[in-house]
Amino acid sequence: MIKTLKISFFLFAAIYFVSSCNDESYTTSSADRLTYSTDTITFDTIFTRVGSVTKLFKLYNFNKKPIKISSAYLKGGVSSNYRISIDGENNTEFRNLLIPSDDSLFVFVEVTLDPVNNNLPMVVEDAIVFNSNGNSDEIILESFGQDVHLFRGEVIESETWNNDKPYLIYNNLIVDEDNTLTIKPGVKVYLHYNSSLVVLGKLQVLGTFEEQVVFEGDRFDYGYDKSAGRWGTIVLMPGSEASIQYALIKNATAGLQVGQPNEDEEFARLELINTQIINSSWAGLLAFGSEINAYNCIIADAKNHGLVLFMGGKYNFYHTTVSLNGAYSVVANNIETYSRSSDGLGVALLNFYSPHYTYDENFLFKVETIPGDMVEANFYNSIIYGRNKSEFDTIDNQENLMNFYFDHCLVKNDTFNIEDSEHFNAIIENEDPMFINDSLLLGELDFRLDTLSPAKDAGSFDIVNQHSILQFDFEGKSRLADGKPDLGAIEREE
Repeated sequence: MIKTLKISFFLFAAIYFVSSCNDESYTTSSADRLTYSTDTITFDTIFTRVGSVTKLFKLYNFNKKPIKISSAYLKGGVSSNYRISIDGENNTEFRNLLIPSDDSLFVFVEVTLDPVNNNLPMVVEDAIVFNSNGNSDEIILESFGQDVHLFRGEVIESETWNNDKPYLIYNNLIVDEDNTLTIKPGVKVYLHYNSSLVVLGKLQVLGTFEEQVVFEGDRFDYGYDKSAGRWGTIVLMPGSEASIQYALIKNATAGLQVGQPNEDEEFARLELINTQIINSSWAGLLAFGSEINAYNCIIADAKNHGLVLFMGGKYNFYHTTVSLNGAYSVVANNIETYSRSSDGLGVALLNFYSPHYTYDENFLFKVETIPGDMVEANFYNSIIYGRNKSEFDTIDNQENLMNFYFDHCLVKNDTFNIEDSEHFNAIIENEDPMFINDSLLLGELDFRLDTLSPAKDAGSFDIVNQHSILQFDFEGKSRLADGKPDLGAIEREE
């Protein structure tokens, strides 16, 4: 009986071995070739020392027998900037890869570029070579990279950023107390996902009309370069100061956060000049009991609020354009869309902040409301418009000050009586300002006014004369030329 079992076992093993050998046989004919899903893998702008996204392509065997890849390797070998993974293994060279008939193989590719100490875009090329049945095929790898000043979770003292090469922030960058970060004209600042620039001391952004300073996310592959929420925010902590002029802040979670929800803190102070904050996934500009003076600024497109001011404070906005259609993003299958919270507002004023989550002295969790006086919130020669019936509202706790005033403004309003002279003067209500383009779905935003715009020539000359900076608009055009200033950040030029 035992002998019978042994014979049966060995017979089964032999049959299995023969069957396996037949299954494993492969073609060696040079006429039998592999098919590739692409002949080139391209990475858009990749920052030096920072890895790319992972891309993939497929090898197909449409032949009647398996094909053996005798070798597959990176031309650049171990010194290549690229990394490949085949069948779950990372290496620069692979041998004897078998692809069954009517089957496929995934190849994953990543790249990291080395610094070259210049500000010019660079092209880094390599190739993956596949040898099978006497055939040699190449998949070209190409990347467009750039050297950067890289910061990873650092705290810095006073320094100046020059326009020699871009600056990349990973895991936040903190400007320490009693120190100043100065950013010169033309500098580009890229921030990684969820990363923020946090200011405890001072921030000076010295852009010009010709060379604005740009803050944006660090990914440029299709969709990510246009989508809101690609990085955190610029945070001005209580007691900090900032002067920002000619800056473009785009695709953030919140473009600017001024202050934070804590009691008995000093004001954060911001002077904002000729600056655009566009396409934020939460809010364009939010403040907590702070002080802001803004001139010729554009705050456009956010999912929730354009401008939301918590816990009171002191605010003056001159010739400001607030346009709120929603946050723009590119979703699955490259579908472009706007999304907007139904209760989001162009401008929201609150003399408190709630709910504020914190812990008491016994480390017990608690929820509290932090009040603050809205000493003043003034809007002059400005436009506040968007999709909703009303783009402006206040939430008053009836205990703290709630002072606000709109003087010579175009406002989308379904809430307030604009005949109330304590809060409104010379208001154009619920009329479309007729911007050239206020939708990213249609291309680049353009907040110049159409010739038939009701905002044209509707501003106050006296308001313009209060501050010399207002004599010129966002684009540097004179508001005094015809003696009839337009509302908003941009003066129409016939």
